[in-house]
Amino acid sequence: MRCSYSSYDHVDEVSAAFSLTMNPAADKIYAGYNRRFEIFDITQPGRGSIVIPTAATKRSYGQKGIISCLSVNHEVVVAGSYLGTVGVYSKDGEPISLVQGQPSGITQVALSPDGCRVYAGARRNNQIYCWDLRMIEEGPILSFERNSSTNQRFYFDLSQDGSQLVTSCQEQRLLVYDTHLGQNIQEIKGHSGPVNGCCIHPFLPYLIASSSGERKFKNMDDKEATRTFSSNDVIVWCAQRPI
Repeated sequence: MRCSYSSYDHVDEVSAAFSLTMNPAADKIYAGYNRRFEIFDITQPGRGSIVIPTAATKRSYGQKGIISCLSVNHEVVVAGSYLGTVGVYSKDGEPISLVQGQPSGITQVALSPDGCRVYAGARRNNQIYCWDLRMIEEGPILSFERNSSTNQRFYFDLSQDGSQLVTSCQEQRLLVYDTHLGQNIQEIKGHSGPVNGCCIHPFLPYLIASSSGERKFKNMDDKEATRTFSSNDVIVWCAQRPI
């Protein structure tokens, strides 16, 4: 281990981060906590961080709940919470806008490569919503269908130019959408269990990696039941056309 970065709560106890990401320049770490996120400078390990409260108290206005996911570009920070809200902040932490993004807990947010759109997916919800950051208060401009009816995280990824979105789902396949039209243009099948993760290669856009796996119990009433795994694997795909 080269170094570590610590966060402390209001009673001076160490806090565990619920989400983590880095800025594009890779010189700052953004970590999500309950009603706040913190910015760490990687050149200054230890306790020092910039604390950005998203809501001062449970009753005050702001983004309440656990900050479950973060996405950062050169201009803004987007934070999703388990209470279903999406907050947009400046790179220094100043609040810009706050919307009710999903009816359930948000598990992933992503900014488009051009920085004009933000995408959000949630647990127990079959829609990935897309907003235009320039008019985010007017509501989603597009939605992308997938089967995500459990508490398991199902990830998605965007192509380098932002024109296509690949999402995992509960139905043993990957779905590819056109982000301009919101239409499904391709399906990739092969896993024998729910596909929970996916990632597009940053330099070879026709390569996609996906992961699959879920925990099953033979007898839910038996506390000593053996836990089994279904399709616990990772597959690299060669798409029919570049993503």
